[in-house]
Formats: sequence, C-alpha cells, structure tokens
Amino acid sequence: MKLHWTEEDLAANWLLLPGELEIVGNKRGVTRLGFTLLLKFFQLKGRFPSGPQEIPSDAVRFVAQQVRVDPDIWADYPWKGRSVEYHRASIRQHLGFREATFADTEALKAWLIKSDILNHEHRMELLRETILDRWRRLCIEPPTQKQVQRLLRSALQEHEANFCDSIYQRHNHATLKRLDTLIAVEPSSEDEAEWTIWYRLKTAPGRAGVNSVMKAASRLNLLREIGLPDDLFKDVPPKLLERYAKRAAVEEPFELRRHAGPLKVTLMSGCL
Repeated sequence: MKLHWTEEDLAANWLLLPGELEIVGNKRGVTRLGFTLLLKFFQLKGRFPSGPQEIPSDAVRFVAQQVRVDPDIWADYPWKGRSVEYHRASIRQHLGFREATFADTEALKAWLIKSDILNHEHRMELLRETILDRWRRLCIEPPTQKQVQRLLRSALQEHEANFCDSIYQRHNHATLKRLDTLIAVEPSSEDEAEWTIWYRLKTAPGRAGVNSVMKAASRLNLLREIGLPDDLFKDVPPKLLERYAKRAAVEEPFELRRHAGPLKVTLMSGCL
C-alpha cells in the first residue's frame, strides 16, 4: 500500500459508491469511520488490514470527509472485540465473501503446487500477492499473514521435494556414485587441506594458453564420464534450472554432502 495518494487515486479507490452510505447506516464517530475504512480497504485488497498502519493517512482524511467525521478519531478505533468482529462479518456478507477454512488453505496449497507458478517464481512477497489474488477471485477472506507464510513455505518445500525426486529417479546407480565421488574429500599434496574434484571443476582454467585448454578438455571429459542423461532437464523451465544452478555454484562440498540424496543430486546436476 503506497504512502501518498493523488486525488485521482483516492477517487478511484476510496470514494464511497452509491448505496454504500446505507451500509454504513447510523453509525457514529470512530465506529462510522472505522467501518467505512475497513469496507473500502477490503474492496481494494480482498482482505482486512492488520492494523491502522496499513491505511494511508490520505485515505483516512478522504473517507472521513465523506462520512463527515474528524479523521483524528481514527486512532481510537478498537481493533479487538465484538465491534470489529461485527463490522468484519457485515462487510463479508455485503461483499459475498466468507472466511477461509483449513480445507480452503489446503486446496490453495494443492493448486499452487499443481500449477506452473512455482517453476518460475519463488520470491515470497510475489507468491503472497498471487495467492491473495486467488482468494479474492474465489471470494474467500484469506487467513492471517503468519498462516499465509506457513502455507507458502510448505508449498515451496513440497514443490522442491517433488521436483528433486523426479530428477533423482532419472539417474542410474552408477551415475549417482560418480556424482558422490566429485564431492568426496581428497587430501591435497600441496597444503594437506581438504580437496574435492568438485572444487577443481568449479575453478577457472586460468589465462588463455595451452595449459588452460588442456584443463578445460580434461574437465569436459570428466563431465562426460559422469553420464548424466542428455535430456535430464529437457522439460524444466529455464528459471527453475537457473535457481538450482546458482545455489549449487555457491555451496561448498561439505554443504552439498549434508543434503538428502534428491536435493544433492539435483543441485549438482543443475550446476554441471
């Protein structure tokens, strides 16, 4: 919600429509202003505000002028108790909405996982807007922000588990063993520190020359010997593959070894 609204924006989003004053009825003072602000906010966002901070002061003044009350009394609106619950129920009934149930939440999670959305987007804020829009279209008031966050985290985890398992199942036993070899610890003859073939694969060949060409050719042969299926990521959206490749590129071998088999294999295959 933006902080400052132009007169055109206020008129488009916060102007009382014909007949809405009848819904406000004979409410007075802060009750009159609070009810009207909740009504207009719900029409705009498909949910109720979590607190007064979500409603911009420009909108408060604009609505207060329409219902003829002092905008300063907005600070006294009660956010808990019977009054606000009654206001919310009346607004839901008027707009044809109902409160979300556990079944609604599970159904939305299943829809999100089944759809193609998570293949292209994983940023929480954008996903949140997507499911809030979905609930709005279904005329369902969404649950609390914490519940929405839990839903999104659960959906992302299940989507990742499904995707990684599908990639893992396409590798044969020999290929899986060769991938494990890449991150197995090898003693370094130079400084006796831990060393892995994976680290060597990720190291740049160096300045152009015969040695760098030979190193690049050696790495290419090693990758071919791993035996990844040629069409492993054929139907995988580029954004999803890029997400796992970037993640694998910054993880150390010991971090990769900690992952469960499907996630580890998917990260390594995506990076190779």
